[in-house]
Amino acid sequence: MTVNNSSKEKGFTLIEAIVALVILSGAMLVTFAWTDNVLRQSEKIVHRADANKILKNFLADLDSIDEIEVGENFTQHEDYSLMWKTELVDEAPGVLSNGVKSNFDLSLFSVDIEIRRGAEMIAIYNTRKTGFRLQGDK
Repeated sequence: MTVNNSSKEKGFTLIEAIVALVILSGAMLVTFAWTDNVLRQSEKIVHRADANKILKNFLADLDSIDEIEVGENFTQHEDYSLMWKTELVDEAPGVLSNGVKSNFDLSLFSVDIEIRRGAEMIAIYNTRKTGFRLQGDK
């Protein structure tokens, strides 16, 4: 009885299948890491855009206030908290158009604004605002 050694079996060996699985899992791991990073960056961009909208609305509200108080304040806008601190930078006595001294001092304020979403800091801004204060409010 003779054995025919010339015929070869077709298919993959176990080692070839394991190597192919390792290469495929490495490629999937890299793809998942890249996708996760892209999603996190997209989420940060969305939060930053929301923070810019909130800031724009806050600055419009701040522009409508003529008499500004020095100190810290807080407000909540949807999922975001907005904290701001105003400090007096400079002031000068107010003068009416006829040259008579008024009851108000013209003031320049520095406004530091922090926007947070939960515990995460989204943005920090600084701006200056002019306003007036009653001469007795120092």
